[in-house]
Amino acid sequence: MVQIDEISSYKLQQRPAYCKYIDNFNSILVSTYQLENSQDRSGSFVFFNNQLEKISEIKLEAGVFRFDVDNFKNNQILASLTNGKLGFINLENSEIKYSKNLSDGMLLNQCQSYKCNNNTIITTDNLGGVFIIDSDKEYEIVESKVVHLLPYVKTPCEVWSCGFLKISDENIFGTGGDDGILKIWDKRQGLNILIDTFETIDNSGVTFISNSLYNENEYIVGSYDEFFRIFDIRNMKESKDSLKLNGGIWYIEEHFINSIQKFYCSCMYGGWNLVENNDNSLLVKINNNDHGKDLLYGVSRVNDYNIVSTTFNDFTIRLENIK
Repeated sequence: MVQIDEISSYKLQQRPAYCKYIDNFNSILVSTYQLENSQDRSGSFVFFNNQLEKISEIKLEAGVFRFDVDNFKNNQILASLTNGKLGFINLENSEIKYSKNLSDGMLLNQCQSYKCNNNTIITTDNLGGVFIIDSDKEYEIVESKVVHLLPYVKTPCEVWSCGFLKISDENIFGTGGDDGILKIWDKRQGLNILIDTFETIDNSGVTFISNSLYNENEYIVGSYDEFFRIFDIRNMKESKDSLKLNGGIWYIEEHFINSIQKFYCSCMYGGWNLVENNDNSLLVKINNNDHGKDLLYGVSRVNDYNIVSTTFNDFTIRLENIK
């Protein structure tokens, strides 16, 4: 039987929306997102060592909705900000750079392909918009369009997620919105031509999309309908594998350990889950719902035994040990 013990916890001044263990720096990075009044949002990046001792904090001009390590500069963080800009944070010297305003709303997600000659960033907002950005031309918008609308009322909705679908391909990407539709695009054809779509159960929002880091033709999708899904890019109409978890799936972190594909999933009010794919069979290895009531958005693997997670409602980040 698995035992989970809390090693330490830290209460922040602002609500933590995301976290990630950065292996190159042996550090835990937490982003925050705080509504100051009806319109203004503030945020920061908070750095911890691997024992959850605070190292430093970088305040930003807006809240951080999501972030990731830059695929081409492993000392840089790429972040979607609530003022409609992208933020670029140097992990070595804490220098901050911002793009120009890309959206009149809030940016919600961003993604890059893994092709070393690719200069494209895809980003999304809360107004139904998808933006194709050229990072070589001072983050100019190559193309943008409102492509996600709520069913029936047809009003623009949040585009929670975006991701390239194949690690070796720089053209095919997906976007997922609160309309419950995963939409597939080819960058070469632009945002006027849909390649394919997938609809979730009861039009539940699509909250996470990423190519698999280890299986060439697979991509991973999470959604509010609580299903963890793996798709094969050669058949986008239906998932190759799926597994019902115990909460809406906000984030999925993939690892390959001892020949087993592992997924650390933040399930919001369902806490966090460790899902394993062993011989093409998905199963929940660990379910930790101790803090789900406080809305768990972030989870990340520190090592084989330690997991870091963030809960939004109580401003807390936790380091836990698995035995």
